[in-house]
Amino acid sequence: GGQPGGGGGAFSVGGASGSGGAAASSGDSGGMSGRGGQSTGGGGGRSGTGGRGGTGGTGGTGGGTAPTWSQIYTKFFNNSQYSSNCAGSQCHNPGRQKNIDFSSQANGYTSVKGSLSKVTSVVSNGSMPLGRPKMPAADLATFKAWVAAGALNN
Repeated sequence: GGQPGGGGGAFSVGGASGSGGAAASSGDSGGMSGRGGQSTGGGGGRSGTGGRGGTGGTGGTGGGTAPTWSQIYTKFFNNSQYSSNCAGSQCHNPGRQKNIDFSSQANGYTSVKGSLSKVTSVVSNGSMPLGRPKMPAADLATFKAWVAAGALNN
């Protein structure tokens, strides 16, 4: 968008009227003209013009279907081959830490759904999984896409 218009200048008070010129005497071509009135205060400032609106962005490309809870659970949270998983005796399967339980897909969904903002936060900032690498950005984007699509149990 453009910049808004500039503010007006000082308000100008009308000047005193000028006096009329002397009348022409016979044979003269015209009288002396009168002097114009004097203005008090500055002249009015010029208003700025409004800025031009920005152009709209282009639409994103079609992104396929949102990930499912089944994919999130089996690929990330409960996959022992995945370096940023949440399974293990000191973690969430077996075991229940901070009310998160990945011992089954159903328990995992119930506990994640009940603490969705907290889980999203700790996975995003890398404080979880504890003692393991932070979830890679692409995988975190997949998890957040599932959340954005309504965090459905599918």
